[in-house]
Amino acid sequence: MKYLALFVAAIVFAAVIVPLTRAASEKAAQQAEISLSSFGGSGSSFSLKLDSDIVSYERMKKYDQPGGEKLKGGRYDIVYSFKGLKPGETTFIVEERSVLLGNTDYVYSLKVDENLNVCVKQISSYDADKKALETSKLVLSYNGSVMKAAFEDNRATRELLAKMSTGPVKVEFERNGDSLMAGELPWKLAVEDRNITVQPGDILVQKGRAVSINYGTGEGRFTRLGTIADLKGEQISEFPENEKSTVILSIESRE
Repeated sequence: MKYLALFVAAIVFAAVIVPLTRAASEKAAQQAEISLSSFGGSGSSFSLKLDSDIVSYERMKKYDQPGGEKLKGGRYDIVYSFKGLKPGETTFIVEERSVLLGNTDYVYSLKVDENLNVCVKQISSYDADKKALETSKLVLSYNGSVMKAAFEDNRATRELLAKMSTGPVKVEFERNGDSLMAGELPWKLAVEDRNITVQPGDILVQKGRAVSINYGTGEGRFTRLGTIADLKGEQISEFPENEKSTVILSIESRE
């Protein structure tokens, strides 16, 4: 009887210990989250770019106060929460787009350990528009001929890049003597016209819509969109006089 009692006690003890041990081993892995602030109306919008199978994530909008979604300019946070699926490391980008603050990209590192705990750290941020201008060219195509211009960095070029993100546009140009080709953009840009010295290869816009490809030199109040390197004055002969020529504008990205 004594041994039987000890045997039963051991079974009861095991029945108590095993669930406790299992509960400890099944403790939820640590998740991670990032929070980005905005407000209703013209506040920033956020988009997460993540291409990895080591985590899943959820996106939530949390207002500062109850009923905030009904308030004009109500403040809120966009919260991304990450759950580990398997060990590994990756990076991702959160794109902030704002008509008031401009466009910024935030770069994060993400690590999932063996216990599926997630750690997220911001490692850098950069002006997305500036980078796009630095890594892109304005391409002008006409009758099989292609010219490429390096962008200036100003309000007009940033707006031009955004407007052309949906695809190429056609502009009707007309030759003006041996010095320039003049045309009109399909939309008005936010320009900052000032007195500049015009050089061959300059692509200029004036008063928001009047655009020109310059083959000569001069002076005037313009906003420079970009410059075609090594453009020669005699190359204007590719365009016929006294008639309009259709030039296709497009964006070429080097990344």
